[in-house]
Amino acid sequence: MKVLQVHNRYRLRGGEDAVFDNTIRILRAGGVAVCTFARDSRDLPDTTAAKAGAMISGVWSGAAKRAMRATLRRERPDVVHVHNLYPLLSPSVLAACDDAGVPVVMTAHNYRLSCPIGTHYVHGAACMRCAGGHEQHCFLRNCRGSRAESAGYALRSWLANRNHWFRRPVQRFLAISAYLRDHLITQGFDADTVTVVPNTVAIPADATDPAEGSYALFCGRLSEEKGVDILIAAAHAAPEVPVRIAGDGPLRPALESIAPPNVRFLGRLDAGELAAAYRGARFFVAPAMWHEAFGLVVAEAMAHGLPVIASRMGAHTELIADGARGHLFSAGDDTALAETMHALWKDPARCRDMGAAARRYAAEEFGEARYFERLIAVYQEVTANAAEPGIST
Repeated sequence: MKVLQVHNRYRLRGGEDAVFDNTIRILRAGGVAVCTFARDSRDLPDTTAAKAGAMISGVWSGAAKRAMRATLRRERPDVVHVHNLYPLLSPSVLAACDDAGVPVVMTAHNYRLSCPIGTHYVHGAACMRCAGGHEQHCFLRNCRGSRAESAGYALRSWLANRNHWFRRPVQRFLAISAYLRDHLITQGFDADTVTVVPNTVAIPADATDPAEGSYALFCGRLSEEKGVDILIAAAHAAPEVPVRIAGDGPLRPALESIAPPNVRFLGRLDAGELAAAYRGARFFVAPAMWHEAFGLVVAEAMAHGLPVIASRMGAHTELIADGARGHLFSAGDDTALAETMHALWKDPARCRDMGAAARRYAAEEFGEARYFERLIAVYQEVTANAAEPGIST
């Protein structure tokens, strides 16, 4: 089997870029032939003209379609696996696959199929106004903070949905959580075309012992939807709990200005530093204010053997299973978060038990072997249903 992996890398490397790289590595390690068709947003000049061009190419790129057609003729893949298409590829590459008769699977890493900006979160709150074909709200609410950008995002989403640019050529959508699968089905996607394939995370050879941990840990982008301000408010109310915040982002200066003495900012960490941070923690905190589609850092923390305190949002509910692998609290409720942090901090034995359960779950559900099995099963199914996979035009 030969698989063509397709992705538009982000200007700032994030979880989707890591999943793309890991997918290639894991498939090749399993003996699967992999080729790639990729673009990188970092290649775009930071100019108004370049942004305008990228917005146009994001709607429909004839150049990307021609390049994809040539790649299909040259590589002759059995299946195409798509990740992110914006802004340099666009749904035009899906049309090229459809024309060539090559089956396509697409990972839904976020809510881009129902929300122009991909998060269903804007202006400090979860938002579902665009769901169900009402993309105009992206412009009306100025979700991008720029009227021109908001209009462009709304337009490309509206055109893609009205013309079925995603649904028609994609044989299978891979939802990274059951929560996201259920959401796509409510948006009109056929249940038979949506399969849950969670992200994979590395499972360390040795688990940490959270009972010996000396702080509560948060890791992620310091932006509004991550709820770090809620964690800081909880830290004020639970001064006996040392808190470490790993990551960077636009809100860091403001968050540092309101943080109590028991909070320490670690900044952006490399892979080794982050692993060390997990190993030194007693539990992980994920206070997100938006409906997390998966929660990669949550899964990583669990893989290390940490229990997780998370907001009751999105996929957190299935990952944590309240009381089994951690605890859930109502998003935005800093009082409830402080109480949960205090209780868990004072019960290291409970941390050890829940951490062990979290690690077992992560190993069973998010290990690389399980990820490989799930992908291959989907690839084989869609290629079996294709009349003549890998043909060229």
